[in-house]
Amino acid sequence: FFDLTGSYSGEIDNPQISISGEGMNLSYANEIIPYTKFDLDYFEGQIKVDNIMSGIGNDMAGIIETKGILQLATHEEIHLDLVASLTDVPISYANKLLDEKIAKLDGGLDAEFTIFGTYQDPEIKGNGVLKDAVVGVTYLGTEYFINGRFNILPDGIELNGIQVRDQKGGEAMLVGTALHEK
Repeated sequence: FFDLTGSYSGEIDNPQISISGEGMNLSYANEIIPYTKFDLDYFEGQIKVDNIMSGIGNDMAGIIETKGILQLATHEEIHLDLVASLTDVPISYANKLLDEKIAKLDGGLDAEFTIFGTYQDPEIKGNGVLKDAVVGVTYLGTEYFINGRFNILPDGIELNGIQVRDQKGGEAMLVGTALHEK
């Protein structure tokens, strides 16, 4: 179910609009999100966002929370000033983006990051922790067990001494930066 409420006040050319919603067992990308609640408040070209999704994952402990401001500059340009927090989010959600023939992910993720810039060209910065993560590399026929911290940069992901173990007990430490283009 999804319950939606709202209010409108002010002038036609300068309205104040509030919309709130609360839902249970919503489906997204073939995954169930047990609980979702959001509040959106619009006034003078800004939308204040407050959103939480909880009960994510098999143990129902995962939480994704997003807060901040969307500034409507023009009909085509939206400026972002958001903070997102992920707690105990299953990394397996990313498997929907990967080809099973290449890799399969499991484990948990805690992260906090900011999203600035425009909707068309966002800049994401933050940090996170991989907790009991598993990366199964199909081509190699092995799994790697990973724990450690990482940083999210606008142009890459920085690995700061992430511990890696393989199925045979071999150990390694990942240090470096994986760069990408927007």
